[in-house]
Amino acid sequence: MTAFLRISAVLVGMANVFLHSIAGDGELGNVFIWNLDPWWPQNFLYALSAIVAGLLISSVFLRFTRRELQGSFFARYGVMVLAICLGGAVLSGFLTVVGISFDSPLTIAERLLEALSALPFTAVAGGVLGAAEGVILAFPLAVILGRLRTAG
Repeated sequence: MTAFLRISAVLVGMANVFLHSIAGDGELGNVFIWNLDPWWPQNFLYALSAIVAGLLISSVFLRFTRRELQGSFFARYGVMVLAICLGGAVLSGFLTVVGISFDSPLTIAERLLEALSALPFTAVAGGVLGAAEGVILAFPLAVILGRLRTAG
């Protein structure tokens, strides 16, 4: 069960990072023009952010919600929705810091100030998107966790 949770957290994060990278620069008219970012170091940092966020959130939730994960379907479903919501908030914070640090022509002090001022807004937006995504993805994850619990 532990390995499944960690692998699924990293895969959900990687899928989100891929969509973030392929969605363009976020300009209002170019949101749905699919263009993979050609600068591979930034894509590598995006992927590393997804891995760190997924492992961090899954480790925290495994530590504090082990009893709920072995409970009823609705307990597992609620924990999964909450974990994906929190993972979206953490991942959006990481992606904001990476984007501002490597994609901006500002000086280091201006980058730091911009990252600190944008971080709360992006974390809230990532949490809301994570909650919307979690409502959908938590259903099959909770079912699979129930199957793993009865098989193990």
